[in-house]
Amino acid sequence: MRPAAPAPHSAPLAPRPYTSADEAAVCAICHKTCRDGSDCSDLFPSDLQTLPADRLVAPFLTLNPELCMVIEEDIEDALRDDCSDDNATSEKPEQPTINGN
Repeated sequence: MRPAAPAPHSAPLAPRPYTSADEAAVCAICHKTCRDGSDCSDLFPSDLQTLPADRLVAPFLTLNPELCMVIEEDIEDALRDDCSDDNATSEKPEQPTINGN
C-alpha cells in the first residue's frame, strides 16, 4: 500500500523551459524519487549513485533539452499573495526552488 500523497503545495507553480543550469537539480530529484517515489540511495553502491539519473533522465536532457520543462515555485507571486500592504517588503528571494528543492 502506498503512503498518502502529500498535500498540494500552496505556492503557485510555474512551468518553464529546461536550461543546463537545472541539470544537477533534475538529476537529484530523479535520484530521490526513482524507487517508486522513494530515495534509491540504498540500491546502488557509492560509485554508481548517478546511475538512475544517467539512465532515466540524462538522455532527454542531453539529446532533446528543448523538449524538457521544469516546474518551479513562482516565489514572487507567492510572496505577493502572502504579504499585505502593511508588511510588504522589497526584498526578493535569492533563488527559486525546483520542485520544492
